[in-house]
Amino acid sequence: MTERHPRRGNERTTRRRSAPVALETLEGRQLLAYSPLGFSLPDLAIADAYTGPVGAYGGPISVTVEVTNLGQSSIPEPLAQFPGSASTADAGPSEIDVYFNSRGHGPARNRVLLGTIDVPAIPQNRLAQVTGTFTLPETPPAGFPATGQTGFITLELDPDRVIRDLDRTNNVLRQAESFQIVPNQASLQAIALGLPPVMNPGDTVVPQVKIANYGAVPTNVQGPVIVQVVASADTTFSPDDTVLGTFTVDNILPLSQAPTKNFVPGDVNLVDPPNVVLLDAMLPVALPATGAPYYVGVVIDPVLTPEVALASDHSYGETLQLAQVVEHSGLGLPPAGVIGLPSPPDRPFPFPPFDTPTGTPTPFPTDQNPDPIELRSALRRAAHFERLAGRFPNREALTPIGSARPGQVDLAARLAARQALRDSLGRR
Repeated sequence: MTERHPRRGNERTTRRRSAPVALETLEGRQLLAYSPLGFSLPDLAIADAYTGPVGAYGGPISVTVEVTNLGQSSIPEPLAQFPGSASTADAGPSEIDVYFNSRGHGPARNRVLLGTIDVPAIPQNRLAQVTGTFTLPETPPAGFPATGQTGFITLELDPDRVIRDLDRTNNVLRQAESFQIVPNQASLQAIALGLPPVMNPGDTVVPQVKIANYGAVPTNVQGPVIVQVVASADTTFSPDDTVLGTFTVDNILPLSQAPTKNFVPGDVNLVDPPNVVLLDAMLPVALPATGAPYYVGVVIDPVLTPEVALASDHSYGETLQLAQVVEHSGLGLPPAGVIGLPSPPDRPFPFPPFDTPTGTPTPFPTDQNPDPIELRSALRRAAHFERLAGRFPNREALTPIGSARPGQVDLAARLAARQALRDSLGRR
């Protein structure tokens, strides 16, 4: 465009407007999906997906998929006026094809179909989460990764085009989900041991244990799992150690059947995943009263004799998992979480003892060789009581609560006295 400059006389200036790179397009779903009658189409899409972090050839692997229906009716439909009525934007039941790929972005022909996941009917502007468990091939197909490498899972929603879908470009998972290919075996580990933070010898506790299977196959393939809570003089288990409790677990699912987006090992979830089991003793057990300090820990499938260890290819002397030390704390009171012995009926609360009223000095130990800790505690309490008594030298002795309570009040006499007081004030 050429025009005359207003301040420079006859000087001419040329202004150029940049041409658009592409023509503007209308919003397809918001405008083209509707008609004057309010007609709309469903739009199924894979919002997210995640698999088990590990998998093994011949073992199971689970896949979780979040399917959403982006279709919606922004204007009233003449055939769906009542609340809860079916809309033309609602999607009926469909399915998802699950493929095992050799590469994250490989050709479509280099994949193996593992199975399908049924997807229920999804109303407009809603989301559904579905999970399926499949079995990987027994041996690696030609061109597929080996053990120790990475495998990939891809998905295709509504492959047979059963649903009248508005946009089918979002029915395929573009970014393949990956998992680590591991040996076909279980891998057990104790991730939590529920015990009080401070324990004295002879305390009574109720232990809790969490066991996780970080392998790729369930434990019932090899039989039940034996979990023991033991007390040992060191952090190594031996047949001479004290077994506090034994748990027998029929089956623990593998990590490959616990789909997660970002895997973090350990006891870090509010809700335990499928590959974690909680073992609760329910009944209290007594810790050894002698031999302190010693350790309390967990042993999974213990090997009891050197002969069995040699036959099963295990090293003799297994290390305790999550070992905690037990020693004399010197506090004189049971720490939180310890279950004490039942108190007698006449003393429902064993701590503090009701033999000595609260606030009065505790008498000194009369033993010839008193315990230094008890003597120091008694001296501290006596000094504190004398300080409090010196602050209020003129205070009278407190009356017992029972004798200080008022008796019954005569309501008629009280009302008559109040009326007499009002009459006397009125005559004034």
